[in-house]
Amino acid sequence: MNAWVGPAIVAAAISSVIGVLSLYLNAWLTLRLDRTRRLEKVRDVQIALLAEIRADIHNLKFFDLDENLAMVRESYETIPGYSARPSQPPPILMEEMIKAEVQILPSWVIDGVFLYLRQKKTIEVFVQDMRGDGFVARSKETQLLMYADYIDMKKTELKFARNARDTLEASLEVGAVGQ
Repeated sequence: MNAWVGPAIVAAAISSVIGVLSLYLNAWLTLRLDRTRRLEKVRDVQIALLAEIRADIHNLKFFDLDENLAMVRESYETIPGYSARPSQPPPILMEEMIKAEVQILPSWVIDGVFLYLRQKKTIEVFVQDMRGDGFVARSKETQLLMYADYIDMKKTELKFARNARDTLEASLEVGAVGQ
């Protein structure tokens, strides 16, 4: 009986060591896989935001805002009863995703993206006011001043969109180098 007790204890000890090592290896692999998945998710969210912002930049560059303001001013001067009616801005397609996933973005990306998104939302509310009945009831001078403010807000939106784009692109480059 003593002949097999020694080898059995050695086998049990080796088995225990292998089991503990397997647990640590499994935990390490799981953490590494979770980190990889998180980095992929952060990258995917940033790519989606970047696509939305680039599309908005394209739309904002499509129109000459100063020329548009000049045309509206001329219309106020030449067309009796004219009242500017800016079109509704396109909605933010990624709004729900941004609300749900903002916490995964790098902190230095959040500021630029949110300045842009806040400006976009502010313009949306301002356009609703300008499309309402109260706008038409205001004096032409007030309407024109509000429209000029709208154009300035669009210019600021373009500036914020470019900043958010540049920040996201830089973050994606840093992420690519870090992988």
